Amino acid sequence: MSRKRVLLRWLCVVVALTTCNNARTAPVSPSSWPNCLSTAAVQPAASDAQQQTGTNRVDIPADSLGCRLIFATPSNAAALTASKGTGPTVVQLSQYALVAGQYNGSLARPPAVQISQYAAGKPAEAVLIIPEGGTLLLQDLLLTSVTLTDTQSGNPNLALLPTNFDIPASAALKLRDVILVVSQPQLQQYIGYMLGVLAAPYITDKVSFLHIRNYTNPPFGVVEARCITLIAPTGARIGDVPLPILQSEPTSAASAEAAGDAAGIVTVTDSYILAATNKTLVPLMQRLAGKEDSRQPLFVNLATNMTLSPTIWGPAWPPGGVQIRRPVVWAGSSWRNTSLDFGMDVGQIGLNYQYSNMTVMNVDLENLAYGNEASAADAEGNSILLSNQLWAFKYKRSVPRLVLFDVVLVLPEQKQIDNVIYWVNAFNSDLPFWRQQTSFLRDTLKYTVIQYTVGKVPGEYIIIKALKKDQLMYNLTYTTTPRVAPKLRLPFNASIHEQLVEGEADPVVGTILTVRGLAVTIWNQRRSACSRPHVLIPTPDPAAGTSWVSWSPALLGLPGTNTTEGTDSTLPTLEVNSPRGSGAAGQAVRANTTLLEPFPSSSGNASAAQASAAAANGSTSDDVLSPVWPPPGGEVIRCPLTIRGPSPNQPTLIDIGFGRDLFKIQKTADAATLANAGPQGLAAAAAAASAQASSAPQGLLRLSQLTFMGLPQGAGSVNADKSVERAAAPASGGGAGPVASTPAPGTGLSGSDAAWVSGWVSNLPAECWTHLLWFIDRCVA
Repeated sequence: MSRKRVLLRWLCVVVALTTCNNARTAPVSPSSWPNCLSTAAVQPAASDAQQQTGTNRVDIPADSLGCRLIFATPSNAAALTASKGTGPTVVQLSQYALVAGQYNGSLARPPAVQISQYAAGKPAEAVLIIPEGGTLLLQDLLLTSVTLTDTQSGNPNLALLPTNFDIPASAALKLRDVILVVSQPQLQQYIGYMLGVLAAPYITDKVSFLHIRNYTNPPFGVVEARCITLIAPTGARIGDVPLPILQSEPTSAASAEAAGDAAGIVTVTDSYILAATNKTLVPLMQRLAGKEDSRQPLFVNLATNMTLSPTIWGPAWPPGGVQIRRPVVWAGSSWRNTSLDFGMDVGQIGLNYQYSNMTVMNVDLENLAYGNEASAADAEGNSILLSNQLWAFKYKRSVPRLVLFDVVLVLPEQKQIDNVIYWVNAFNSDLPFWRQQTSFLRDTLKYTVIQYTVGKVPGEYIIIKALKKDQLMYNLTYTTTPRVAPKLRLPFNASIHEQLVEGEADPVVGTILTVRGLAVTIWNQRRSACSRPHVLIPTPDPAAGTSWVSWSPALLGLPGTNTTEGTDSTLPTLEVNSPRGSGAAGQAVRANTTLLEPFPSSSGNASAAQASAAAANGSTSDDVLSPVWPPPGGEVIRCPLTIRGPSPNQPTLIDIGFGRDLFKIQKTADAATLANAGPQGLAAAAAAASAQASSAPQGLLRLSQLTFMGLPQGAGSVNADKSVERAAAPASGGGAGPVASTPAPGTGLSGSDAAWVSGWVSNLPAECWTHLLWFIDRCVA
């Protein structure tokens, strides 16, 4: 390109803006659009019989800027056919005919069509005739300048029928994936009409668009619609400026976008996007949904399959992911696969803002991964080992920010689907046992209804309706069969995933921010009869402002107890103490308290005095939760429990606070038996204790990828029984021996001091060794 031409183009853009806009080619008026049948691919009749029935398909090319479809009634067919040479060309449609746009996103909108009815005396051109009792399907089209039947003064059976559409009274019109351009008053009229149609879910911003999932009005309704959208450009805005104002100011910076394409159709506004592609979706989300908080919904029509994987996008993926700060609707095709490939990545779409909300319709979600450590911080009771929780969307799972309509989830493993269906059947059981086993679904995940049916293929299931605290699901399909995207290998995260032993139940995996959450979770695990092992990931609480996790002795501040949150100086200032209006969220953030169930009611909490009395009597009740940490005698571990840091390279720092007996992994009676057994009877006592407890779930505490500080020394009596008189120690003093009032061999202690030396563990002061982890009460023999 010559320097002179470059200079002229620069002047056109920067200096002579008014001149350039005036020189811009005016959009082609729909009245000047060609007849669709002159450019469309009309499927010819393949036989004489088909010739008699008529044409059954008309395809509108994807690159067609706009064309006109003219319809006439069968009553005019004879006269139109007789006027050969002077009248229009008549195209008789078959009983079931289709007019389809070849929609691929190349024009940033579906192919545009203007519908009109035949008027006598008009120049000769092609006319379509729908037969009596016939059905015409319009698909993947944008219908311009549409006037719909007035639902207030007209016949409601004609709702969504264009008034300039000639159709026999006995015929039917079907609309599928169609966008209709209407006036704003008519949009308001249909929003009001849809309010009374309970069986037709819809989404609207109340000023510029109305998206209807499905509509029918049997038995006399003429129009049946599926996944259609009414848009009113006069109610839309660009850059928060009304579109009519921008169109009246040709020198405006946004005038080019407001003028629309070559056919005068505006494809992107602040409230709707007529065709997003894999290339344009992410930039458009950043521009229209990620800059500021807004209550106004944004409707996005997905024209192609999408890849939403930071790994695949590489450096082109926006730092920090795609943040959604307003209600957004992603709508795919209702009849063909529209794939969103998440590439086994996690947390790439953020929904953690005040008005964040995502509705996904008619889309296949593929390559769904497990959650990771960051997901666990938001889990709020959901297991991060289940891919159906959609961990690609990052948000606190305590509020419903994700709605799914007619969506397919391609899960990586069949066992995940089987696991979900197993619990759905248990949830819907009337048997008391199963209602108790699924209490966490009702009380923690807040499920109110789960309905399902079997899919068309073995192993597939359809969730008809499921409502929970963080997701709403309607007509959701579970499958392992890929739809569009190549199936990727499920990544293995060694810090949170475990290779399971055959027959072992999948563990519950979740994060723990506070010692209160730790206590309530272990309590709930015991109450659930140890139905599933737990893997807990301690994570520093952002509200506490520390880089470590505190397990120091403290009041828990449980509801319904005689303790008051925040009144004790040893209680960490958790998020519940943050005053309203503080912080970025403007209100207190609810703690992630438990994996299986919420805080027990006041009737289930014990006072400190009650807990101490129960411990003194040697009784521990799984139905009583102590209000103090640690509970008297230690937190009993009876079920398989793993406490693990998120990364081997950066272990989580735990502050024990020099507290002893935080955990207890055997019964008190068992400890006494072993302590009094002596060296000769130790093995026999251990075997007897094991046999005695063989009928109960065996506890196992595993600690990994953790760093401890504030470790206490042990109490000398931790393994000694002062109530039993002991014999004198052997003179050699080389091994373990009983404690006596005379100096214990190897210790130099005598009298009452000898009671603080370990009994059958060692004659040396082992209690001084903090690495023996005296915050765990167990038999160290």
